[in-house]
Amino acid sequence: AAALRELPATADMLYLEACFEICGRLRYSAARPLLARAHKPACSGAIVFTVKGARRAVELCTPIFEGSDNMYEALIRGGQLEAYIALPGLLYQNSYWGSHAGRKSYTRPGRRRHEVFAPVCCFEWPPFRLSTRVDMSPSVRAAAAAAAAAA
Repeated sequence: AAALRELPATADMLYLEACFEICGRLRYSAARPLLARAHKPACSGAIVFTVKGARRAVELCTPIFEGSDNMYEALIRGGQLEAYIALPGLLYQNSYWGSHAGRKSYTRPGRRRHEVFAPVCCFEWPPFRLSTRVDMSPSVRAAAAAAAAAA
C-alpha cells in the first residue's frame, strides 16, 4: 500500500514483480524510496494499473501486437507508458511451477523446488534462491542505497 501511495499522478503502472530489467537504467528518487522508474521490465504477472494507465494500455495494445510482456516492455521503453517497480519487489516468479520466459521451458522434471526463477536484473544469473534475499538484486539494493545517501 505504501508503494501505491508514492506513485506519481502521471504513473500508468506499478510492477509488484519484475524481471530481466536493465537495473543500471532504473531511476530512483529520494521522494519515492519505495519505487524505481522502470526502463524495460518483463514479467507481467503482478502489475497494478492506474485507471489512466489501464485505459492507456488498452488503447496502445489494441490491436495486440505481441505477448503482454513484450508489449508493455516496448511501450515503457518507448516512453508511451510510465511504469514503476516496487522496492523491494513484492512477488517473484517461482520456478516450482515452471516458466516459459525467453520462449524456453525451464521446468526440470524431478527437480521441482521453490526458488526464484527470473532475476530482477537481466545481467544476474543464476537467479537468487529462497535461502538468500529475494526482495531485490544486489545492484538494485546498491542503487537504492546510493539514491538514499544522496538525498
